[in-house]
Amino acid sequence: MLPKEKRIKTRAFREIFSHGQVFHSPLFTLRVFFDEKNISPARFSFVVSRKVGRTAPLRNLLRRRGYAAVQKFLHGARQGFSCVFFFKKDAVRVPYADIEKTVGALLKRARVIS
Repeated sequence: MLPKEKRIKTRAFREIFSHGQVFHSPLFTLRVFFDEKNISPARFSFVVSRKVGRTAPLRNLLRRRGYAAVQKFLHGARQGFSCVFFFKKDAVRVPYADIEKTVGALLKRARVIS
């Protein structure tokens, strides 16, 4: 799990949805918002809908895998970015290594990491 200061607070989701850029992959949809006014460390969140995983343990497992994958890229993340990853149904059947590669590729495409 990421430290609390690296996670997105619930009240910030509305701004990310309305003003964020969208990036797609076979496993995730990523919404990225850059806040020029508030330069804070990059923040991340993972959303797993009930359509993707019917049971809470499966949704929690996917969320934990996402946070573990993003933790490897924290040291290179630029300040001021808020990133929300939405799992797609295909992500349930893939191994952790593929999740990690896809998270890194999406963050590079969104220019959150270099």
